[in-house]
Amino acid sequence: VVMPFLWGLKSAITVFGGSLTTNLAATQCSYNLHLYVSFQIALSYIFLFMWGNILIGPRPFKTLKPIVIQYIIYSVVQFVWGIVGTALYSLGRTNCRTNAPTLTSFALFEVTCFWLTVVVIFGHIAKFLYQRRRAQQDAKLVDSLKTSEDDNEQGSAPKKSRDADEDSFDGSE
Repeated sequence: VVMPFLWGLKSAITVFGGSLTTNLAATQCSYNLHLYVSFQIALSYIFLFMWGNILIGPRPFKTLKPIVIQYIIYSVVQFVWGIVGTALYSLGRTNCRTNAPTLTSFALFEVTCFWLTVVVIFGHIAKFLYQRRRAQQDAKLVDSLKTSEDDNEQGSAPKKSRDADEDSFDGSE
């Protein structure tokens, strides 16, 4: 619930700030940062529409399948466009900083948000995979302990401990 809220907040900032930047500020740049920011605005509108449809749509979703499909398609498009935007920003940041400083700063905001999101998502995936592997290892350990207890209970005579042998030794032969 929190991640869509934070991305929704970022999308609202992108719509508002990006619209002001592309319509009011100087956008003449040798690299096409204007296109990158404009498409980010469009993707933000799409996300806000999807999220609003999920939360207060005309019909409730009966399964999570359409929601997951929407998020996967959106995430793939956003990921590809984020990489393209990173390349455009990297190539044009020095030239565009002098000609269109506001556009360059907003493109930097978008690229930074993209990479922070990627790091957070991959961190969550790594944490999930680690926890799943740890749970499997714990389950194997519990199973091995249960089988060794079952073997001891089913007919193995209890073995004398070393301490019991030492206590019975009286020193005379």
